[in-house]
Amino acid sequence: MGLRTVTATAIRWKTAGLAVIVAAIATAAQAQAPAPTPPPGPAPTPAVSVDLFDSGKLLATSGVSQIEGAAGGGLTPWALITGYETRDAIGANGHYTFVHTGSYTLHSAGASLGLFDRVELSYAREIFDTRKVGGKLGLGNGFTFNEDVFGAKLRVAGDAVYDQDTLMPQTAVGLQYKRNDQGAVIHAIGGKSAEGVDFYGSATKLFLDQKRAVERHGAGDPRQPAGDPRLRRRPQ
Repeated sequence: MGLRTVTATAIRWKTAGLAVIVAAIATAAQAQAPAPTPPPGPAPTPAVSVDLFDSGKLLATSGVSQIEGAAGGGLTPWALITGYETRDAIGANGHYTFVHTGSYTLHSAGASLGLFDRVELSYAREIFDTRKVGGKLGLGNGFTFNEDVFGAKLRVAGDAVYDQDTLMPQTAVGLQYKRNDQGAVIHAIGGKSAEGVDFYGSATKLFLDQKRAVERHGAGDPRQPAGDPRLRRRPQ
């Protein structure tokens, strides 16, 4: 009776020891097993480089500077937006104009900023010198009128380049706030105010010989790289 009890107890101890050894081996095997690989996710999107000062317009399609600062034909604003920027970039322009008539002189200097070929902001300072005529008028020789002109323009519809083979012009609306520093003189000659706002609408139509333009740039015109996307038709 005593022998069977000792034998059974020994067997139980051996069984428990084997169970501990097996559990330890299993735990070690799990610790050494490589971690499961997570399922593949979407590929990272490559970064896109954007040049905020990219110049992509055709030569002269930014217009020249109007004496009041806006992009235009010298005396009147055009519907074109200043600068050579594309729709993803910013452009700028500066100007200085001197006019001498013999009796008067006019100086005009300013700068303009084009935003994404959609919005234009401009400023000009005009100095009108009456010279000897000012003395004859009782104002004094060399009497000057100084005027500040702040402008804004919005391209509404159309594209002067892409729509050059259709009847659709490029259209824009704008305003110019003007402020003169000689309010007393202006009132004395009948002017109601030395400052005010002008509103305008403009339409500009550009005619290009597309075939000749493509051949010229394809030959390596240094002013525009071959394959300029502005020469291609707008995608439908």
